[in-house]
Amino acid sequence: MSLFFSNCIYVAARLARRCLPTTVPSGLRRLLPFLDGNFGASNGAGVVGLYSHHLGGRRPGWPGGLTVLEVGVGATNGSCYELAALGARRVLALEPYVALAVERDAAQLRATVRAGVGAEQLAERVGRIGEAASLETGSVDCVLSNSVLEHVAEPERLARELARVLAPGGFMLHVVDYRDHFFRYPYHFLQWSRATWNRWLNPGDLPRWRLGDHRAAFERAGLRVEILVAQPIPDAFARIRQSVHAEFRHRSEEDLATAYGVLLVTWPEEPLK
Repeated sequence: MSLFFSNCIYVAARLARRCLPTTVPSGLRRLLPFLDGNFGASNGAGVVGLYSHHLGGRRPGWPGGLTVLEVGVGATNGSCYELAALGARRVLALEPYVALAVERDAAQLRATVRAGVGAEQLAERVGRIGEAASLETGSVDCVLSNSVLEHVAEPERLARELARVLAPGGFMLHVVDYRDHFFRYPYHFLQWSRATWNRWLNPGDLPRWRLGDHRAAFERAGLRVEILVAQPIPDAFARIRQSVHAEFRHRSEEDLATAYGVLLVTWPEEPLK
């Protein structure tokens, strides 16, 4: 398919998507079959497994005994229950936009019960909050997020707030999906100016940040960033490379082409392992 033809499809679909709510009902999603991928975590163990995979052996015993803040948990606290079941002392589910789906949440709580650790005990260790400002300075040992940072309108503001609540010796792990969320076209959104994107095509929650933006936001907050993963989709990026808008051309190709990134964030004095 030529870039011109795919752009025609893309623009038409983006204009239609802009008219839909941020959370698209499953029936409407069938009309946009290339809108796929993350649609709210329904498997808390899977999300926690992803965090554990990327941490590797860097944090032995994680999350045992830690106070954990997970940002943007969505409609349920499933991953937070899983963290509590694995030994976290306290888990805070930060979700400012999505209401708790009570029945789904209860089902995930029941599914997380372990031998010797009942649902009531897990629920007592997990709290749901609407803003990080409610947390005390230095009160959190670990901050996590999965497919959240790409949607944050003000990453520097969030980075400062997360730095405020992060305890000395604490760390953050952020898994970020840098693709255009019409996943069939992972880089098409890099072809338009900011003005055009925001006026016509942005669904409202896709600011088009790249890996370098998030690294800079945390570094300006006084933190150190280690990039654990910066994975591109080479063939897909090659198809739009020459059409990248001038507003993005000051960036490196690696920064533009990163489709999946994982950032480990620590205080500067924390040794890298």
